[in-house]
Amino acid sequence: MVLLSYFFASSIVERHISQNAEGMTATAEEKLQARLQSAQASIVQTAISVEGRLEIGQTPGQIEDYFFTIRNRLAENLEILNGFIDFYGFVSGEFVSGTLWRPGESYIPQERPWYIAAMEQPGKPSFTGPYIDAHTGVMVVSASVTLLDRDEKILGVIAVDVRLYEIADYVSSLQFSRGGYGLLVDQNLTVVAHPNKLLEGQSLESLGGDHVGLMEKMRESPDSISMYSMRNSDGVRVIAFYRKMFNGWYIGISTPRSSYFRDVYIMACVLSVIGFFMMVILCFFLIRLNIAKSRSDEENKAKASFLSKISHEIRTPIHSIMGISEIILRKDISEEVYEYVSIIKHAGDKLLSSINDILDFSRIESGQVSVASRKYQIASLINDAVNVVCLRMADKRIDFFVNMGRAIPAELFGDDDRIRQILNNLLDNAVKYTQKGYIALGIRGERLERGRLKLIFAIEDTGIGILPGDIENLFREFLRVDVRGNKIGARQGLSIANSFCRDMGGAITVESEYGKGSIFTASVIQTFEDDRPAAQVSAPEAKRVLAFEERPYHAASLTGAFRSIGIDLAYAKDPGELQQALAGKGYDYVFVPSKYAADCISSLGDGDPSTPLVIMTEPGDSISYRNRGTIRLPIYSCTLANFLNEVESSPAHHDRRPGFSAPGARVLIVDDISTNIRVAAELMAPYGMQIDSCFSGGEALELVQKNRYDLVFMDHMMPGMDGITATARIRSLHRKGDTYYQELPVIIFTANAIFGQKELFLKNGLNDFLAKPIDVQKLDEILRNWIPKEKQVEGALPVTDDRSTKTELKAIAGVDLKRGIDNTGGSTEAYKTILAIFCADVKERLPLLRETAGAGDLSAYITAVHALKGASRSIGARETGDMAAELEEAGKAGNREFIDGKTDPFLDHLEGLVSRITASLKEESSPTGGTVPADLELGVLREALITMDTACVNSQLQKYAEMSLDDKTKQFITEIENCVLLFEYEKAVELIDSLGKGDR
Repeated sequence: MVLLSYFFASSIVERHISQNAEGMTATAEEKLQARLQSAQASIVQTAISVEGRLEIGQTPGQIEDYFFTIRNRLAENLEILNGFIDFYGFVSGEFVSGTLWRPGESYIPQERPWYIAAMEQPGKPSFTGPYIDAHTGVMVVSASVTLLDRDEKILGVIAVDVRLYEIADYVSSLQFSRGGYGLLVDQNLTVVAHPNKLLEGQSLESLGGDHVGLMEKMRESPDSISMYSMRNSDGVRVIAFYRKMFNGWYIGISTPRSSYFRDVYIMACVLSVIGFFMMVILCFFLIRLNIAKSRSDEENKAKASFLSKISHEIRTPIHSIMGISEIILRKDISEEVYEYVSIIKHAGDKLLSSINDILDFSRIESGQVSVASRKYQIASLINDAVNVVCLRMADKRIDFFVNMGRAIPAELFGDDDRIRQILNNLLDNAVKYTQKGYIALGIRGERLERGRLKLIFAIEDTGIGILPGDIENLFREFLRVDVRGNKIGARQGLSIANSFCRDMGGAITVESEYGKGSIFTASVIQTFEDDRPAAQVSAPEAKRVLAFEERPYHAASLTGAFRSIGIDLAYAKDPGELQQALAGKGYDYVFVPSKYAADCISSLGDGDPSTPLVIMTEPGDSISYRNRGTIRLPIYSCTLANFLNEVESSPAHHDRRPGFSAPGARVLIVDDISTNIRVAAELMAPYGMQIDSCFSGGEALELVQKNRYDLVFMDHMMPGMDGITATARIRSLHRKGDTYYQELPVIIFTANAIFGQKELFLKNGLNDFLAKPIDVQKLDEILRNWIPKEKQVEGALPVTDDRSTKTELKAIAGVDLKRGIDNTGGSTEAYKTILAIFCADVKERLPLLRETAGAGDLSAYITAVHALKGASRSIGARETGDMAAELEEAGKAGNREFIDGKTDPFLDHLEGLVSRITASLKEESSPTGGTVPADLELGVLREALITMDTACVNSQLQKYAEMSLDDKTKQFITEIENCVLLFEYEKAVELIDSLGKGDR
């Protein structure tokens, strides 16, 4: 019993000792990292200032005075000075020091560790190993960096010494029990911290005891050593824990074996006397004691996991938004809807990019962000940036122009993600500080040697401008530029953009006149292989084009766009000149602004689709021009070339189908959120694979053993058993003569796409990872890589056209059904669903309209009627939309009298419209028999809804999604799903009960 008790208790204690050691060493590492990062930030900022002073001709003596001033300033704040000794360096051939210390003749700066470390990595901050400072005689670590002029010539080296006594004292005091101590050694296995200060600076081997064996163990297990039994330099048997830190140093904790395990011995004796049950109880209390002892360290672990969790929480809803957007884009929808959803998806991309900036900011500071080189389409990059900035400008009355040169190749090689981020940051800055006038984006290219191109972006605005004295501080981190009169703010975006430009061989320059505007010019170096230009048209000299534009800036931009693709434009500056030019009837295209579209259509005739009229629509225009070409402002060479080459932007020409299918493959999707499963399944549907799904790691284990899958997509964070644990359990399974479980490809779904996560997943037995939101190109790449080649069939599966109008709707007073169906994609069934959603939305907004109108909350009132305006016009209720538009304009003008007089009639009109639509939909949805298939098991779903068993509800709804149901049953199940998504469980139960009563 004693032996059994001992081993049982020992295993428990050892596990918790290891956890405790991990927490202690992690805390020590954070302290060291914070101290070194502070030193690095200080030396980098000082280097920037010194380089500027050298550039204006200051002498080494003046630099020394500057160092002296810095140190005195730090001395006023002991908390900042604590740990820093001196700023010093070797500048222009002279040694300078903030303490005015003058070394002897034997002191040669070029031979000192700080100088050597900096010269090994010119332009980057470096750290030395621990060494004895010649001035103070104490052990220090130095942060140093080279000084460079504009031609990258080295001007000298500066450094700052950091004393580690606080961290050394903290480390040496680490202990689990009396007699324990901590130890810190550098990458060369030299002792940095030890309770015996005489041993600091000596090699680990010189400590004697079993330290030579410890060194061999470190070489075998370089990352960590746990529960290593050894004799220390005093001959005492200890248990040692070591881990490798971020900078290659090792931190360890040693505790006397007899001291810490005394409780284990006592517990084993007691357990042997009072029996098995008391043993269990005492073990429980021992575990609780160890947990309580480790509680403070768990707080440090919570900090470490915060980044991962917040990434997951933020990325999960973005994944749903972008995933559903991608699914909608694959449907057969109208051009207008396609454009709106594309803007939503691009906005989601930008939001995701911003979140990545926040999560990866530490990487940017430490210089760990790498620049990729991949092929991309310049036209796609510019289009993305234009869509996002137009969305940002929706509430501002400013114009936006884009001018793109002809010399830019269509395909470039570089980091398009970083370029997109640079553009977004600069354009966001322009939109934020421009209240009137215009913003212009210019893109041009300068050819360099050997297939290299200098890509130049110029963003001009008529905003508030920047004071001359503040321009030099624009790109400094954590600084504000004249926050009272010149509100530029804390521009981390500009700093990051400038850093990316430098990484890609370019820079950002600024020209500004305070009160009139600014021009930000960003340049990057890219490469190209194909000289084909990004914008070109066939036979440009043969195209005869007339354009009418009475706004001078718009006319200049339009003329420049045509010239960039080689077309001479005939220009009419007023309606009279337009009518005279049209009398000749000799043009292939006539471009007119949407403001005059109705007059021009009436003049030319609306019945002939061959009439060469092109409507230039403004961002936000929702009017559909039948049988007329449309092109949305801003117009630039790429969009213009696409239009003239008859590359339409209708959904029929956006073939987002994959290049292959795999009808013989079987895939399992594992996620605890049904929306995520639906998004993933919809995105994989075009591949024709058999898709199974489940909601937990435990269910996945059962399905993997029951079926043979070609690929498994596993969510990372799930309640109970997470994705990594589930994968490990799968890998541990065995089937005689078969390696299926070990070779089954498992792809992790994760919203934690932060630095180091991929390596973690691959290390734990996963084959690859797919970040949320799902990128369809990455998904296609993964499916190509991991679906067996023999099951892949080149070419996409045929697309079925669901734009059916076989179910006709009866006329509804106040609704143009044909226009509504066209506006919503051409499908009657989809239109009926949208009508139902419209009715639900109106019922929800009616009380809000009454409340905001009565309370005088014009902002909320305008928002509500604006939403109803767009929704009404979308379903074909033009009169309702016009009434909402009048109320919206009255709200913007502050016309309370009009609002008070027109709101109640508008609400009565809305209620009548909803009543008529509801009656029509109810008549259309009346079932023939009032029954559904018995295998739906609605009783099971009803019980799960009543008990709020979300797992069972999700399981049943997923089961229905995989069943082949008739249209009316599908509609019924869709209504239930909508209730579940809105957490209206009681309403869902009422729907099921209404079926039994024959109400449906």
